[in-house]
Amino acid sequence: MGADKTRTSGQRRNRTAANRKAVNRAKKPFWRKPIVWLGSLATVALAGALANVLSTQAQRIVPPPPSAAASTAHSRSSSTGNTGPPVLIDSVILNSDRSSFSYILPKRVILNTSELRSLNRLSPDNPQYDSWFRSRGGVVPSPSVVKLVVQGNSPHPVQIVDMGIIEHCTRPLDGSLFSNGANGGTVSELAVVFNLDLPLPVPVNGLMAGSYFSAHAVSLKEGETEIFKVVSDTTRFCSYKLKLTVVDGAKTVTEVASDHGQPFRVTGMVPISHYKAVYIGGKLPSVAAPFVRETP
Repeated sequence: MGADKTRTSGQRRNRTAANRKAVNRAKKPFWRKPIVWLGSLATVALAGALANVLSTQAQRIVPPPPSAAASTAHSRSSSTGNTGPPVLIDSVILNSDRSSFSYILPKRVILNTSELRSLNRLSPDNPQYDSWFRSRGGVVPSPSVVKLVVQGNSPHPVQIVDMGIIEHCTRPLDGSLFSNGANGGTVSELAVVFNLDLPLPVPVNGLMAGSYFSAHAVSLKEGETEIFKVVSDTTRFCSYKLKLTVVDGAKTVTEVASDHGQPFRVTGMVPISHYKAVYIGGKLPSVAAPFVRETP
């Protein structure tokens, strides 16, 4: 009996000690468990990185919705229709319907036999003909004709109510005359004619005189075109641009037409004896011929 009690008492003491150790292990702080702590941090970092990757992929697949400002701008653009000026300048054609293929250069030019032969190979209907003269500062003698094609660019009709000239004029050129095809054309009564010798050139109604825009109402719907034949006449050398006055609803807009950003140019003629060099080709209207050098 005594031995049994002694064993029972010892077993109780052993169980009590074991329980105490278990409790102590349970109360041990988390930071004293380095392996568990580092593992937890790694798990958190991996989860964050995975979330970022998934978020980026989701944005690539489904783009974020547009901002309110972008939506408003798109709505405004859709509601107003076309953008840009109320009238578009479709094309500018120089020397339209010309009967002369003449040019005047600002300086004295003496061509040798080979150079003159090379020039005479170019017919007036070849774009290189005009390029040859223009690259050397060549200017057409007065009158100059510009065919201007414009197009309506507004959802509602707009009106072209006036045309003007922005010009700068000096004395006529007297360098080298290349005369080819005599001036013999007539000015159409439908042309817009400017006399650049006037202090304030106004658009005249062809041969009928009076204001062009008093006789012609020009209203353009969206996509509708109008062709102007603009004739500029002068006894001087002038650089100029055309200025259109357009009424667009309650607004009045000024638009400028030019030669690809550069001014148009035209020069009056001086007596043939005043030129420093003279080359004569065809002498009939609209008839070109090879140039021959003449003594002024």
